[in-house]
Amino acid sequence: MTTLSCLRCHHSDEVDTGGLSAEEFASGCVLKCSECSARMAYGSLIPRMVVSAEDKFVTLSIDGVKHRMDRAFALELCINLISVSK
Repeated sequence: MTTLSCLRCHHSDEVDTGGLSAEEFASGCVLKCSECSARMAYGSLIPRMVVSAEDKFVTLSIDGVKHRMDRAFALELCINLISVSK
């Protein structure tokens, strides 16, 4: 068992890392904090993203910063994200 800490709220918890150090374990997987729901992927904190739809626009909020875009641009962005996730 190893203690892992959230990179956002610093909540700590005991995790079975299979003999790996906390750094080795965290750098090899995606984790989610049980307290604040922050995501950490491969040792890096991932920003919080919220998508909301309005009449003709889509708003993407990343860590509280809002980005308003038309639906066609949002679709292009999604297609590009899917293409790099393969």
